[in-house]
Amino acid sequence: MRALAAIAAALALAPAGAGAAPSVSLNGVSIEGAVNQRFDNATVVIDAQGNVNILARGYTVSRAEPEPRAAPALPARPPMAAPEPRPGEKPQRRYFLVAQQTTPGITEYDVAVFVNGRWVRELRADGDAEPFELTRFLLTGPNKVTMVATKHLAGSAPRSTSRDQTLKVIVGEGSAGGGTVYVDAPLFTMTRNAAETGTFTEEYTLVAR
Repeated sequence: MRALAAIAAALALAPAGAGAAPSVSLNGVSIEGAVNQRFDNATVVIDAQGNVNILARGYTVSRAEPEPRAAPALPARPPMAAPEPRPGEKPQRRYFLVAQQTTPGITEYDVAVFVNGRWVRELRADGDAEPFELTRFLLTGPNKVTMVATKHLAGSAPRSTSRDQTLKVIVGEGSAGGGTVYVDAPLFTMTRNAAETGTFTEEYTLVAR
């Protein structure tokens, strides 16, 4: 209690200077603002300026470092889409023409196919119906496809007059592999039947990509 009284008396007699308040340190390291601390086997030294330094073996001062702020997450960059071809370029998609007949040759219609005014193919009623690729005749953007269906009787009378006997010419986007053509997205279809006798011209717009 004498040591505490002596310290208290020294603090009471110290003149109130106009300067800054005395500092408090532990083993030479400032502990300003520390509360609820106890130091055993310590020596307290007060210098001429009223600064209090506590000397205590086995004690160190460590300061909690502020946790670094996490950098704000950057928004995910959307995947870059492949650039669309400009109008007038070669299409990146593939386009096919496919003929389907209920019975080969039964409608007796031949179909001439034109792309942008250029003749590209004739589908004969009694010929093969192999799929045909139109891609090389197209440019990106709108293309005009014209089909002219003409009746050619094989004899003096039609082979059939049934509306159920049909010829369908389908144009669409697709793919080919292993000797097989797949039309994944049909774009338009011309349909003729055996009961018809006239000549038919149909025009379509194909927007190639």
